[in-house]
Amino acid sequence: MKSDSRKNQKHNEGSETRGKHHFDFVLGSLNKIAAAFRIELSEETQAVYIEELLTIPIKVLEPAMKRVIREWDEAAKMPPLKFILDRVRDENNRPQLINDARRILERGDKPPDWEPMTTEQIADLHEQIRKAANLRVIPGYRPREERDGAA
Repeated sequence: MKSDSRKNQKHNEGSETRGKHHFDFVLGSLNKIAAAFRIELSEETQAVYIEELLTIPIKVLEPAMKRVIREWDEAAKMPPLKFILDRVRDENNRPQLINDARRILERGDKPPDWEPMTTEQIADLHEQIRKAANLRVIPGYRPREERDGAA
């Protein structure tokens, strides 16, 4: 029994530390917003914002708060809670971007006969794209290479 109570005590201490970190993050973010727009927030106003924002994970809240600072355009006025929560909702609904090329190549959703392109194939494709980009349907237009070569 004693070991269970020690485990619970350690778990609760960890939760309190995470909770304090989250609280500090939310309060710090509100202070940044207030500083950015040169306003002072009463303790009562801070309490209302904090109560709503504490339920949101930091990984969602952090980019949302940065967007609030970038997008709010009324000087000397605190963005309403709805404005902040709209940015939180946008961040929460944003698809997670896959930026790990190895994971993309190994994820298994390619057709069974898929093979990666060789360096030469990629170079040929780039050349085709470059040539296609020079094609214009403008009367009298000639690509630079033709104009310079004809001169």
